[in-house]
Amino acid sequence: GNTEHPSDRFYNTTVEVLPESLPENSPIWSTFNSTADGFLIIGNFNALGIAEGGVEPQIGAVKEIRLHVHSDSENWAILSEIMLQGNTNR
Repeated sequence: GNTEHPSDRFYNTTVEVLPESLPENSPIWSTFNSTADGFLIIGNFNALGIAEGGVEPQIGAVKEIRLHVHSDSENWAILSEIMLQGNTNR
């Protein structure tokens, strides 16, 4: 949220990544929950509307990242900031 609209934030929303080329027999598939279309669920938004986390190196290169909103909300939410860092910047 922001100071003018503190309740406008993501609720019940997951952060998901689609690996570029992760073998079907990789142990990563049993480490993370996954979606039917091959995305790994790597995080979710907290009560403050913030999602933080990292992508395990074993996942490899990420082809896509998405936010999956699992329920309707009475408010609008605008994603105003996203910061992605490569392995060398951590």
